[in-house]
Amino acid sequence: MSITAIKGGLYWPPMFPWVLGTPSYGTLATLAAMSDKAAFIFQPPKSGNIRKVYWRTGTVTTGATMDIRLETVSPTDGNPTGTLWGTNTNASKAIADSDDAAFLNATLTADAAVTPDDVLALVIVNPVVSPGTLVIVNISPSRLIGEFPYCDVFATATWTKSGGWPVMAVEYDDGSIEPVQGAIPASALNTLTFASASTPDEIGVKFSLPMGGRASGFSLLIDSDDDFTVKLYDSDGSTVLTSLAVDKDQQLSQGSAGTRTRMSFPDKVTLLANTSYRLTIVPGTGGISLYEIQVSAAGLMDALPCGSTVVKTERTDAGAWTDTSTKRPVVHVMIDGVDAGSSGGVMYHPGMSGGMAA
Repeated sequence: MSITAIKGGLYWPPMFPWVLGTPSYGTLATLAAMSDKAAFIFQPPKSGNIRKVYWRTGTVTTGATMDIRLETVSPTDGNPTGTLWGTNTNASKAIADSDDAAFLNATLTADAAVTPDDVLALVIVNPVVSPGTLVIVNISPSRLIGEFPYCDVFATATWTKSGGWPVMAVEYDDGSIEPVQGAIPASALNTLTFASASTPDEIGVKFSLPMGGRASGFSLLIDSDDDFTVKLYDSDGSTVLTSLAVDKDQQLSQGSAGTRTRMSFPDKVTLLANTSYRLTIVPGTGGISLYEIQVSAAGLMDALPCGSTVVKTERTDAGAWTDTSTKRPVVHVMIDGVDAGSSGGVMYHPGMSGGMAA
């Protein structure tokens, strides 16, 4: 395998945009009055026909039958226009009082034909008759803010753009789900606190690359209350290809929730295409906290960058590995080179919530 270096490297999967603090939801909107609306402004991930849309609630005090709409977006003010993207690109969705913290979906009455350069809005509308009182969430704007995609809230007859990133996904008429740039389709955001005496006592990601490459380091979103070791395992799940012992005191803010650790391994390791490896964290007795994204069904992993090729892996006392297809810790492997000949092309990194491709 002939490796072509990537100056500065890039991460697999691409890093999620949290920069500080425990990943958390924000209240995008509390829909309480008739015709209150919450919206996510986004671009579709590919050409095709969107058939189903997903979003997440917070607290549902009183449920209602909502109008779920794909609308056009005004080029004048950037707000939803109130005009459906296409004929009948909406759905009626009954949200129950018990649908707290639920990742919901609705199938549109008619598919929405889209291309990747389109800009459209997923709009959730409180009904005029028997309106509900419920929260629609985004990812907390105190954790990240971006120019696009963005969120929007309609209250007292006025649209107001909001920070934070959309919690949403789209599904096409062929059943495929692809990552929407900048959206994080998390049904839950989990904190994993574990130590050497915990069950499990080793947690990380199982991953594969679509091309040959070279691993040189890692990035973690972590609360390092103690020293820990990061290990990269071969496809057999037992051979350690390289590892690094990390001293908590050689961190800027040890003991602070949700800080980034980006470090290099002592050895660079060549990885084969379409082969499963594991990148894991082994804590000391004092323990650490690692953060994790969870989706509501395995198929929705495809709405995350790199899809189902990156999932949670864990074990106890160096025993058998358990993989979870609906969870992904915020753990990334640094790739500083690629076997360009294995795919006939080069990789690119289109953004924090995108991916790499050959």
